[in-house]
Amino acid sequence: MTTFIWPTNTKRITSKFRTKHRPNHNGVDIADAGARPIYAIADGVVTRSYLSASYGEVVFVEHKINGQVWESVYAHMRSGSRAYLTGQTVKQGQQIGVMGNTGQSSGQHLHLELHRGKWNYQKSNAVDPLNYLDKTISTASTYTVKAGDTLSEIANRFGSTVKELAALNNIKNVNVISVGQKLKVKGKVSNKQTLYLPKSASSWRVYPTNKTPVKGNEKGFLNPAKFGGLSYEVIAKPQKDVVTIETSDFGKVNIYVAPSTGAVIR
Repeated sequence: MTTFIWPTNTKRITSKFRTKHRPNHNGVDIADAGARPIYAIADGVVTRSYLSASYGEVVFVEHKINGQVWESVYAHMRSGSRAYLTGQTVKQGQQIGVMGNTGQSSGQHLHLELHRGKWNYQKSNAVDPLNYLDKTISTASTYTVKAGDTLSEIANRFGSTVKELAALNNIKNVNVISVGQKLKVKGKVSNKQTLYLPKSASSWRVYPTNKTPVKGNEKGFLNPAKFGGLSYEVIAKPQKDVVTIETSDFGKVNIYVAPSTGAVIR
């Protein structure tokens, strides 16, 4: 199993993957002022390192993970900052450049693309990097049911459907699975993790993503007890015991989820 790490020392996202307003934006833009280093998100081999009219100073890195080829693209780097040439190997976390404003760019930022397979001009293999950064990639062919699991949660985790898992495992009642039961799974792991807040908690602070998650900086409070517990997809992990989620009342927020709080992530 391998993890793609975050590619720089800021998590300020200015443009997401294929949004309504930018349907052909095949990566994510991370922007901040200052000399921001750019790191290789995983071990790999540099497949291209050059000055592009559109990408500017750009480096492509090919990664081979559990038999799957991936390719990451780091664009608009500062002029003269590319540290590796085509054919050279890089280690995860090694600096390969500095955030810049070269090529077709309107301001300093890193345009990061991640492709499940080799990069191509149609960008047909592009995936949303935010679904993979700081998350574990696995090629498991079986999954062991844990306490609290439901078939729908397992299906979501493995990019499948309840109907597909039921057919694959000859499950007659989709509402009944047992702890320890081994399920066959197929397809790529979606890498999504879910945060579960216990029904015993009547008040849980959430914080703006641009402020330190400490008492006094609250944006609001969640009430898991009111709903018999709450669950949210984990969007990011900006620091230890803090995750980013999106709520209907407060939008995207950070929340403190140390094990001592009773929160569970799986």
